[in-house]
Amino acid sequence: MDNSTIHKQVEEILQLTQSLLDNGDALGKSQIDALEKVHRNTQTFIQSYDEKYADSLKIFVSYLNHDALNYVTPILGYSELLAMQVHGALTDEQNTLANQICDLAYALREELKRIHQEVLDQQQSIG
Repeated sequence: MDNSTIHKQVEEILQLTQSLLDNGDALGKSQIDALEKVHRNTQTFIQSYDEKYADSLKIFVSYLNHDALNYVTPILGYSELLAMQVHGALTDEQNTLANQICDLAYALREELKRIHQEVLDQQQSIG
């Protein structure tokens, strides 16, 4: 279950409990007290869940920025050096492989940057 589905379901619970509280003429005191407790606990859950979700996003952004992207950069750099044949001539097969590594490393770096930006956007939308 994703974050938006959980939020929708919790919001529905909040709306239902608020509606029952607003129209609670037929309810007894213990029922109203129980509904108020459910309403408060649901609001507390939302706040707690959002904080945990935001913390998880921060950790993931940190991982993407530091670990994933930083490890791709040297792979890309060294494969470019190989492809440029800086340290000597390569066979056709070696040159093909070096270029494939460059292409894949570049594509991976761009995909990681895209994911990183999406996560940052998601982080801004909840925080």
